[in-house]
Amino acid sequence: SGAPTLAQASLGYLLEDLADEPGSDRRAVLVRWSAARDLSVCAQVFGTGTGDHGEPLPGLLRERWLLAAEDGRLVLHPWLRRLLLWELAADEEMWRDSHARLAAHFRTGRERPAELTPGKDMELEEMYHRLALGETEPVAALLARRFTERGSEDFIRDLDLVTSAPNRLDKAVPPLRLLDSLTTGSDTPAMSPEAVIRRLVVARWIWSDPLSDPGRRLNAVIAGNYDHLAAMRSSGIVPLYDEAVRYRQWRDE
Repeated sequence: SGAPTLAQASLGYLLEDLADEPGSDRRAVLVRWSAARDLSVCAQVFGTGTGDHGEPLPGLLRERWLLAAEDGRLVLHPWLRRLLLWELAADEEMWRDSHARLAAHFRTGRERPAELTPGKDMELEEMYHRLALGETEPVAALLARRFTERGSEDFIRDLDLVTSAPNRLDKAVPPLRLLDSLTTGSDTPAMSPEAVIRRLVVARWIWSDPLSDPGRRLNAVIAGNYDHLAAMRSSGIVPLYDEAVRYRQWRDE
């Protein structure tokens, strides 16, 4: 299914003077760029869509106030990114290729010295794109390992980052049914840390997209799984219980 008509109209308005010149694939490149959490990697992975003439894409976006800075990252304006992601999601092959290339970029980056990638958690960035591809098990496995190795606040931060990944899940399927379909088939005991973290990953990934959980049905699921994790820890339980309370009291602005 394509993007909603209103979204198409909004995207057309935002990009009306970025029409492709002959020989340019600027629009298609920009759609791919929307897959990225940080635009600094986009030129390396996808190119700039310059074409034979004209200004490179980053400059054009900056002139039109369509770029923003967030946590030291260069990002697309959130509304523009959401619109472009709708367009990307309508093309499964392009979606899979874009996120697979970004995941591969960060996987390769893990082999570089840390000083060449300051401030970047390459493993976490890779998992962000693998989750966008629907690969929930390796994402949950990484977070389960970090849960045992790191403090609770670091775990929550890592979980929030990864589960902000975009999805192309069927918006017509109720969120609890989606959660059930994406967490079945594991041999792990249901109340093990690994299983709880996998449910938490999938629930928050669905929840992070307002169109996938408009009624916030997953708030209670996320809170309950944070309670379970807190009960499994011998120390550092306060941030986990606080997070459970936060989701129980969640109010969309």
